[in-house]
Amino acid sequence: MTNDPTISGNPTTPSQRMDWNGFVGSLSNQDAPTDIKSLLPQYKQNNPDFSITPEMLPQIQQEHADIRTGNSFGNINSDQLTEARAGMSPNFLNETDLAKSKYPEFKVGSENFGTDIEKYANSKTPGSANVIPQPDYTDQSSRNKFLQSWQKQYGDLEGRGDTVLRVNDTPRGGSDTMKNISTKIGSQYGIDPALLYSSSMEEGASGLFKNLNGTDTQKRKPGDNGYQDYFGDKAYPINGGQSFGLQTFADRFPDLVKAGYLPKEFSSQFRSKNGPPIPNGSLSVNDFKTPEAAMQAKGAMMKQSYDNVDQYAKSKGVDLSPKARDFFALSQYNGGEGGMSKIFKRISDAGLLKDDQFLSKRPESEKGIPDNLDIYGHVTRRMTMADRLKEQKLF
Repeated sequence: MTNDPTISGNPTTPSQRMDWNGFVGSLSNQDAPTDIKSLLPQYKQNNPDFSITPEMLPQIQQEHADIRTGNSFGNINSDQLTEARAGMSPNFLNETDLAKSKYPEFKVGSENFGTDIEKYANSKTPGSANVIPQPDYTDQSSRNKFLQSWQKQYGDLEGRGDTVLRVNDTPRGGSDTMKNISTKIGSQYGIDPALLYSSSMEEGASGLFKNLNGTDTQKRKPGDNGYQDYFGDKAYPINGGQSFGLQTFADRFPDLVKAGYLPKEFSSQFRSKNGPPIPNGSLSVNDFKTPEAAMQAKGAMMKQSYDNVDQYAKSKGVDLSPKARDFFALSQYNGGEGGMSKIFKRISDAGLLKDDQFLSKRPESEKGIPDNLDIYGHVTRRMTMADRLKEQKLF
């Protein structure tokens, strides 16, 4: 907060913020006033319970600035405020005219926080989230109820229910659960296991599981083409491209070995160009023996991405936060080094690297991009899911 003596330093209450929003709403049909203070008495006369006084205007103006760009607000810290900004309307974040600026209001599922930003922020903070009781995984109705509760707390899963439900399931061809596989490989390469898992599931690993009725997650039955994302090769049954985003792994394998990310003996774990002939045109050189091998390949490539991002940021004189490192490493994994450097430049040129502002709200430069080229959208979905999995003690 500023040291301006006219500002109390005590945040407004949610009730006062709603009063302010009502007042601003009453101005919507008027030309923008030059002196808001002069309009408050008249509004008070028509609304006797109105709690805003002219003396509070500096406080309100400072609060709007703090919520948009500050490091704290009231009793919530920088991390909580960053998380809260992700749920704020762009209309609020981009508005600079106090006469048109309402406090943000929050609603998640059936829970309406109104203007209580503190309560909303605390509900989103890791460790303080409402932990949803785990379902009976053998009971479909219990699983459905768990997903419904998840969506009430976080909003629409947008088809990602398998990511939430499959944490402790074993993928086809695997010898352990996806959580344990992700944790093992994450520990090996120094990568957040929840992020490794959410990224894999987003890239297609959700297709490696079957439902309780025997169909797979794409509703295919045993015997159907591609059942559990199996494409007909018993030696290398895991399609790296379709299940783990490993479309270029075989080409990059020699460099990964040379740089020490993988041992040369790992060549036996995937088909490779020097492996057995491909018996079916739908198969590729990026097919793996097991999901564990595919996850190790993904971990190696992501570790290389992290190291490349560190070198790139250092060359630019930028010290990235852990969250920013995650973002740009995933940007390189999904869009290549060229894709990462382009989005880095756009965000840096906009001055949004400071305090991870680019993660608080989607930058203008990243709007209106076709989905297949939307690196920002692809990466932030993975990061958000990883955070929520940890909030729910699933990782």
